[in-house]
Amino acid sequence: MDIQGLQQEIKSLIKTFGMTQKRAAELLLYAMSDDEVDIDEQKINKFFEIFKKQLNRETTSKELLEEYLRILTLDSRGQKHNLVMPVKPSASVLSSDFQLRMKRISEGIEEQVVSHLEKKCKHF
Repeated sequence: MDIQGLQQEIKSLIKTFGMTQKRAAELLLYAMSDDEVDIDEQKINKFFEIFKKQLNRETTSKELLEEYLRILTLDSRGQKHNLVMPVKPSASVLSSDFQLRMKRISEGIEEQVVSHLEKKCKHF
């Protein structure tokens, strides 16, 4: 998935969970922090501002966005919605043609699942 796709996926998950971006930022901050005791409202607000920008900038690290997605799917809300983080096998195991075909299939499935979840959330 490209950077914009990851950003959209994160925004969609936040919406699906019924969270605000600020609440999601707080959850991510606590999950990534070594010392939860040192987290105060000021740090949460600062991280929230950074997080908002990361969800819109094309230069945001793909690895960072994937980590955010992983953390959100591991959260109890992600588990409640039966969400899982896909794992990509090593490139040496599968041919590039097969990987491309699987990527297209996965993207199609992902679009259908996200669409279904968005429709389901509108009923609440």
